[in-house]
Amino acid sequence: MKKIIILIVIGLVAILIDIYAALIPVRNYRFSIAYTSLFLLVSVVGMAYIAPLVRKWGEYGSKMGMALFFLGLSFFFNIVGTISQVFLSTSTFTYAPYSIFAFIGMYISWGISLIYFFSVSGYRYTKLVIYIIVLFSILGILFFIGSISFRIPFFLFWGDYGYTFVDLIIFFLTILFLFHLRKLRGGTLFLPFIFFGTGILFQFFGDFMINLRLPSGPQYGSLVVELSYCLSWMLLALTPATFPED
Repeated sequence: MKKIIILIVIGLVAILIDIYAALIPVRNYRFSIAYTSLFLLVSVVGMAYIAPLVRKWGEYGSKMGMALFFLGLSFFFNIVGTISQVFLSTSTFTYAPYSIFAFIGMYISWGISLIYFFSVSGYRYTKLVIYIIVLFSILGILFFIGSISFRIPFFLFWGDYGYTFVDLIIFFLTILFLFHLRKLRGGTLFLPFIFFGTGILFQFFGDFMINLRLPSGPQYGSLVVELSYCLSWMLLALTPATFPED
């Protein structure tokens, strides 16, 4: 319970700071720094919670240990992506996009983690799930890179929205996984994966909103996007916080 309270407090304080900063008439960068620091702290705490779980579940010699390791790796990539984004934004005085390296690493980590979780669940169609995750991950990455390299409508559309479909695929596979959790450790993993699935859903919403073409342009740095990502990573961090330790 203590782990859960710590994460919820950090996440809610970050959200309240972000909302307050959006309401005041003059932008105060101290609030932006405070929000970003707390946003990063959520991922750091998530990694800290996962580290002992990886050791307790057999480290890299077990499928459960590998599933947790790659879940922890997604937090690492989020930290790298956020820090690089903040550094570029402050050095160029313009809003910088999220690091492509971190972005791709984050999605690959989620996909591999989910593959390992399915492998230990005994799900009869695990191979099909693996093919789906690999296929959509590759397509999402290729379209994303293509949208940067080739400025043509086809790649631009799928580059913007292709990876949001990857979010949906991961989300629906997580829901599928939830139906089979009763066969795995008596259902003790149900709550962690409720948090994981909900976190991915907020990630999808943030990814979708950031590319939404409104009259003001792409919604980079908007309050809705920032709140979506903050809630997403807080919920994802609650996955290891509620994970059974033995």
